[in-house]
Amino acid sequence: MLDRLVGKWRYEWESKPTEGEPKGSKGTGTSTNEWTLDGWFQQHKGKGDDPPHEIIEVWTYDADTKTYRAWGFMAPGANHYEATGTWDEKSNTLTYKGKGPRDVTTVSTMRFIDKDNRVGTRVAKDATGKLVQDTLFKLTRDKK
Repeated sequence: MLDRLVGKWRYEWESKPTEGEPKGSKGTGTSTNEWTLDGWFQQHKGKGDDPPHEIIEVWTYDADTKTYRAWGFMAPGANHYEATGTWDEKSNTLTYKGKGPRDVTTVSTMRFIDKDNRVGTRVAKDATGKLVQDTLFKLTRDKK
C-alpha cells in the first residue's frame, strides 16, 4: 500500500466548525513522499500554502503486528501524532487511529480513488470526548 503514496502530491482540506475553531478552516499544500532508510520507512514532507505550515510524517509497515505505523510532526505549534492502521484491499482504504498532544485521539481514513487521487478524513476528540477536528482531505498526484 505504501508504494502507492510515493511521489509528489497536492492536497486541500476543509475542517468543519468546532468550539475551538468556530469558523472551521480550509487550506492547500504539497507533499513529497519517498522511501528512506533502505526502504524500511517512507518520509512525507509537506508544506502548506494557506495557511503556512510544514509537516514531516514517517510511515512504515510493521510485519510483526500486520499494521501500518505513522508518526507526524507539524509546525507551527510543535504538534505531533502517532498512529496505527490497517489496510482494507476491498475498499482501497487505510483506517488508522492515533494519539496527539493533550490526550487528543484521532480516527482517520485514506481511500484511494485511483492511482492519482485519494480522499481522507480525520476526526479528533479531546480527553473528554469533545470534537476538536472533523476534516476532509483531497489529494491529487502532481505529475509535473
